[in-house]
Amino acid sequence: MKTEEIYNTWKEQKKQIEVSKSFSGKVMNRIYQYERNKCKSLFNAQSLIELMSAHTLAKAGLILTGGVVGFIRVVFVVTMVLE
Repeated sequence: MKTEEIYNTWKEQKKQIEVSKSFSGKVMNRIYQYERNKCKSLFNAQSLIELMSAHTLAKAGLILTGGVVGFIRVVFVVTMVLE
């Protein structure tokens, strides 16, 4: 009988809680901020692509680096085959 009284008082206290009208808006705002911050990482491929497309010098540097690395690989393979 005592547990039933405790339960009933708990139910009454639960009914008396008031929630502000802007509560749902605040919750949705926090969810939006969480999702936006979750996407930010140290290495983001999309931002790297945008950075490279905006800077001509960066594009030239990448092309030059790719060419040098490709040439080194070809030289390495040729030396391995000839030895």
